[in-house]
Amino acid sequence: MLHVYHYLTNIINQTVLPLHKKAGGNHFLRLLPIICYWYLFDNT
Repeated sequence: MLHVYHYLTNIINQTVLPLHKKAGGNHFLRLLPIICYWYLFDNT
């Protein structure tokens, strides 16, 4: 499961961080995918 977490973290770094910069530092946009992953982990 830890390997999956690192894999998802890499996806976040590649997709969310560029969007985060374009959005001018919208923290909600940055945290939204992480919250989604937590939700998925809690239901598995």
